[in-house]
Amino acid sequence: MGNILYYLIVSGFLGLAYSFWKSYQINGLEPGTSKTAEVATSIKKGTITYIQAEYKFLLLFALSLGILLFFKGKSESESNGFIVISYVVGAGLSALAGYLQMQVSLKTNEKVTIQSQNSFEEGFSKAFYGSISIGLIGVSFVIIGLASLFVGFSFLGHDWDIAKTLNVIAGFALGASSIALFARMGGGIFAKSAELSEAYIVKNEPGIKDKSLYNPSSIANDAGQNISNVAGIGSDIYESLSIALISSMILGISFLATNAVMDHFAFGPILIPLIISTVGIFTTIGASFLLNASEPVSSKKAIEIAEGFAAIIMVIASFFAIKYLLPATWDVEKKTSEELITTTYKSLGVFWSVFFGIAASVAIGRLTNIYLGSKTKSINSIVDKSFSGPAGNISGGIEQGFISTGIPLLLVLTVSIAAYYFAGFYGVGMAAVGMLSNMGLQLALNAYAPITDNSNSIAIKAGLGDQTIKQTNNLKLSGVQLIAKGKGFLTVAASISVLALLSAFIQQSGLGMVDLTMPLVLAGLLAGVALPFILSSNMLAAVFRVSNKMIKETKRQFTEIPALAAAKEILDKYNGDLTYATEGEKETVFAAQNSADYKQCIEIGTFATIWETLIPSLIAIAIPVLLGYFAGAEILTSLLIGVISGSLIMSVYQATAGSAWESTKNTIEEGVEYKGEIYGKESAAYQAALVGEKVGKPLKDTASPAMVVLMKIMLVVAIILAPGLSDKSAKKEGLSVENKEIIKQSNVKETPKTADDTFVLDSK
Repeated sequence: MGNILYYLIVSGFLGLAYSFWKSYQINGLEPGTSKTAEVATSIKKGTITYIQAEYKFLLLFALSLGILLFFKGKSESESNGFIVISYVVGAGLSALAGYLQMQVSLKTNEKVTIQSQNSFEEGFSKAFYGSISIGLIGVSFVIIGLASLFVGFSFLGHDWDIAKTLNVIAGFALGASSIALFARMGGGIFAKSAELSEAYIVKNEPGIKDKSLYNPSSIANDAGQNISNVAGIGSDIYESLSIALISSMILGISFLATNAVMDHFAFGPILIPLIISTVGIFTTIGASFLLNASEPVSSKKAIEIAEGFAAIIMVIASFFAIKYLLPATWDVEKKTSEELITTTYKSLGVFWSVFFGIAASVAIGRLTNIYLGSKTKSINSIVDKSFSGPAGNISGGIEQGFISTGIPLLLVLTVSIAAYYFAGFYGVGMAAVGMLSNMGLQLALNAYAPITDNSNSIAIKAGLGDQTIKQTNNLKLSGVQLIAKGKGFLTVAASISVLALLSAFIQQSGLGMVDLTMPLVLAGLLAGVALPFILSSNMLAAVFRVSNKMIKETKRQFTEIPALAAAKEILDKYNGDLTYATEGEKETVFAAQNSADYKQCIEIGTFATIWETLIPSLIAIAIPVLLGYFAGAEILTSLLIGVISGSLIMSVYQATAGSAWESTKNTIEEGVEYKGEIYGKESAAYQAALVGEKVGKPLKDTASPAMVVLMKIMLVVAIILAPGLSDKSAKKEGLSVENKEIIKQSNVKETPKTADDTFVLDSK
């Protein structure tokens, strides 16, 4: 086991080395103009302002939670105070990964803008230089962190069996979840608040146009793209992979006592998840050479080829890894109060579980194209409804969101049931590992979207000309589909991961059957289903509360910063078009280009966002803790089942409806035919689609991700609680047996011996 772990750690560092090499290539690209450098620097400073404030708070939050975790682990026989080390490593690496990913993204934005002046092909390939680097940072840190913890804890003595080690390492997942809570939920709130703030100012201030340097909310919006879709999504996928790996390794414990496994490869079931995920580093590197496209139409094909290549290599590598590390068949015995149950497992069954997970990761992309692809039947239906006004557009998006929940739900159920059929609960865990095995590539595809979005913004703000703006806009539009697919992938992958974690929780807590006919258990189930709806409401309200504060600050700057106020007065006079302005007026306007205090605007939004994220985060952590200790494992399990069910449905609905409204707007913008005439940006249908897009953005970018984070953090907290609940259950069972023996003895009376030396027991 030791040698393999060292190989995994080395592989993780190789992934980081390739990532840094791609970043180095980005640095060597042609530098931009002073104007592009100025805009890019503003975006970078704004992003770092948010990250620094968030990480200061996260340090205090992690420190407080770490202290509680130490005493909890120390008090349990199946855990240890060292769980805090796993927690710190998980949180620290996630935070470091997010910071490095942001730096790469911010570095790539300007370079892509400059490269797009040459051609779409140059911009497309260079955008993936940065996004591949971002993807590899995430998966490499997960592998390095988990493998290093295994190696480190192996030196702690013979008292540490593999079960106890994994209970302690589970703290890694809680660390990852702590960062994801604020990076994903907070990032979504901040990004959409900044976007709404910018849109409000553009609509209500005649001289301020879209992507204006005079609007501090605009820089905040650009920063929000990186905060939400780079650091936020990065922490989300990092968390999902950590959960999938840890849950499948915990579920593999039950195989270790069997002779067949011990004789073949003692720790095969534990190592396989890590090995498969490590292969993902190399499939991502291989796929990076296939990401080239000469025009927008061919970009979709290039991405599909890269995904297909990575999936095929992963299937082949998984087959041989499983064949090497597991015997062909082995039996596992489980004793119940009534009988001894023997179950036969096959290594081929484990492979099929992984295969279904990999297939699901490919299928979700195809399903997204069906529902959200430009000018597909689904989107054309909403386009037609948009000609009846905003109500028709909104109705069409809601309809699309509702109907879209069916197939992803069916996909989750099919993969989970098939995986369970082939390899039990361990198979469900391995299906989650399979789906996330190419995490590096999936994260790269997600990171492409904010990079190209910022590139387009830099081109507009720097005034690089129509051709460059058109090229960067095409790059941006090619990223819209990827981010929509990424949201579907994140939801399905998270759902399968938490089902595996739920299985691990049931195993670790010693829970038997859950009786849903019991009133308290049913109440827990219904409460779990309701939680995602309550949290969604809070997330949407939070976006508008934070947005109002940013709007207020922007308006203050327009009146209280002299240079900005003077420039705005002139811009309002000419409605933003300085063609007929005097030279003196133009001078006044140009001199004020750097006068907007975007840092202050971002700081106000940041602290408001942190506050809005704190309370729901504490609730998500506190509910499973309180239920676990005061109500028991059975009611906690029913609550978790409800949370998973409600979160999956709500997340898919919100993500699909929001993305459908956005695709509808983009489709009409390109030009559509309706009743024999062509309509575009000047049409009433386009104005209706803009309303739908504004409604959908907080849904898909804030509320939907929050659902995914909610179910993961609650399941992670539950698995951390499992050893304590197991101890509690064991004590309760022992006390129950002891009491039964006392009662039995008190009801038995011994009578004197008879002549034939027999005992007569007279029971009262």
